Amino acid sequence: MDKKLVHKNTTKLYMIVAIIAIILGIISGMLIKSLINKYAKKPSDNHHYSCPKKEYIDCTTGIDKKNTSCQKDYLVWAKINCTNFKGVTY
Repeated sequence: MDKKLVHKNTTKLYMIVAIIAIILGIISGMLIKSLINKYAKKPSDNHHYSCPKKEYIDCTTGIDKKNTSCQKDYLVWAKINCTNFKGVTY
């Protein structure tokens, strides 16, 4: 078999594998987000949350009932609803 033909076919195969990997990455990201939305415990409707102003919430003082931004319900809500929220620092 001609080496140029083999190289051409191999290149096509690598491109197809790369495209499939990208598509699977997109699909798995969408699946993870839908599973989070479906199974994550959502805070009750009587909470009126707003997204944090910063990407990270400082919880170095620990989880305190008075500090609602460090409570689990709020953190789950923020992760699902706030696109700029990245997490918590301790």
